Amino acid sequence: QSIEIENEDLRKKEAVLEEENEGNKTKRSVMESENNAYKSEMKKVVEAYATSQQQNSDLSQQIQRLETDIEDFENQQKEAQARIKEQEENISILTQTNNAFKREMEKSIEAYDESEHQSSTLLRTIKSL
Repeated sequence: QSIEIENEDLRKKEAVLEEENEGNKTKRSVMESENNAYKSEMKKVVEAYATSQQQNSDLSQQIQRLETDIEDFENQQKEAQARIKEQEENISILTQTNNAFKREMEKSIEAYDESEHQSSTLLRTIKSL
């Protein structure tokens, strides 16, 4: 009779252990699912990080190109300003030369007019003689 009681106790313990085992299997399955989900999320994070790093690299290259373009533009601007200054100086010289030429032409016209007046006077004088 005590053996039967022991057997009954053992069966009860075995049933409890089987229930615990089933519970543990369920917990393991849940944990494996969670682990797989975590791995999947981590893979996405790693991929996003790699993409971000590539984008950062691309942006750095674009920034370097823009800095070079800005430097080139600034140099072109300086060259253009130097050419403008040179052209302004040339215009100033041409204006001065033109003004001097105008003054000489005016003197020549005045001299011609005076010469013509003298010729006319001389001609009248000769005719009157």
